[in-house]
Order: sequence, then C-alpha cells, then structure tokens
Amino acid sequence: MIWETSTGSVLGEFGIPGEREKFVLSPDGIRAASTNKDDYTALTWRLAGALFNNRSIDGALEPKKIDALWNDLADVDGSLAFGATLKLISLDSAAVHLLATKMKPIEKPGPELVERLIDDLDDTDYGVRRDAAKKLKAYGDCIVPASKSRLRGQVSNELGRALNAIVESCAIESPERLRRSRAVHVLECIGSVEAKELLKKLAAGASDASLTQDAQCAIQRLLNRDE
Repeated sequence: MIWETSTGSVLGEFGIPGEREKFVLSPDGIRAASTNKDDYTALTWRLAGALFNNRSIDGALEPKKIDALWNDLADVDGSLAFGATLKLISLDSAAVHLLATKMKPIEKPGPELVERLIDDLDDTDYGVRRDAAKKLKAYGDCIVPASKSRLRGQVSNELGRALNAIVESCAIESPERLRRSRAVHVLECIGSVEAKELLKKLAAGASDASLTQDAQCAIQRLLNRDE
C-alpha cells in the first residue's frame, strides 16, 4: 500500500512479485525500487504508472470537469485527491494551463499591511474581521511571525482567538495547503517546459511561504533527474 503522509490516506496498492527485502521511493515520490530477498534482483518502476492500473483514466475532459479537479486537490480524502492528481498528470499541457490560472507566487506583505489587517481582526464590524482573516490566511506562513509577535503582547480575547486560529491553520495541513502541495507535485510529474516555467514563477515567491519552498524543492529534484 502507498499512503499520503500528510493525511494518512491510502492512495493505492499493487502487487510486488516474490518476497521483497527492501522497498524505497525516490525523493520526488515518482519512482520506486525493490530488491528480492532470494536472488537479489531489483525492480524499478514509475509509481503513478503502477497505480494507474486501479484507476479509471479517461481521455480529454471538457473545461468544467478539468476545473473540478482543482477542487478535488483540496480534499482531505487523500485517495480522492490522488485520483485528481493522476488525472491532471495525464492531461499534461491542459493541466499546466489550469494550474497557471489558479496559482500565483506568494507575495510577502509589507509589515504595515500585516499590522493593519491584524488590527482589523479586532474590529467591531464582523465583515471587516472576516475579510481581514481571509486576507491574512491567503498569505499563509508569511504572517506567522507577526501574528506570534502580537500574541506576546496585550490583546483582546477576540483578537487572541483570531490570531491563534490563523497560526494553527498555518501549522497544519489545511485544504488549501494540501492543494498547493499536490499541484506542485502534478507540475513536477509532468516535467514539461511549461510546467518547469510555472514552477520557477512559484519558486520566486516569498521565501518563508510553503508554496515557494515546495516549488523550489521540485525544481531541484527535476534538475537532479536531468543530470
């Protein structure tokens, strides 16, 4: 069986002939290898290809169905998200186009903007508080230092709850964070010129954003693979 470590979901399973002594995955999670305990032979394969056997992968999809795959990438059910991942990989350039419209580099907000949005979390108007929380969460990991700094001072109960919720959402695998990570994996698996260009754009975002770091790691793995 293959599990998604971030959610604990079973992504799929496939048989391995003979009694295997060792089983390893490549750093990019795309390839696997195993050795036979008795004759020391080794098997290598592309993991996604092996798991395709248990999935229904149709041909081209209409735009609405392609767009729906973006929603599936955020599902906490890793198996459903993995099905969307495999489908997107098979769509190649159509998937890259979709992800290019959905993903932008994370821009690090200026300190004055962050402080103003944090102040808005304590506003008497619920709409202002809601909009501020949404904007802060969109910046992801970038706003954690400022949030923790404010929490170390005197804050109201309302502001304390809001800031703690934002910090916690960045510490766990939220649906949006899962989606971004899985989307980067799709681009890495496709590995085309277009996919690499999009990864480079995402890697140029704020240095402390998880999306930026995921894209940078994917690019490095692709470089290692091409050597």
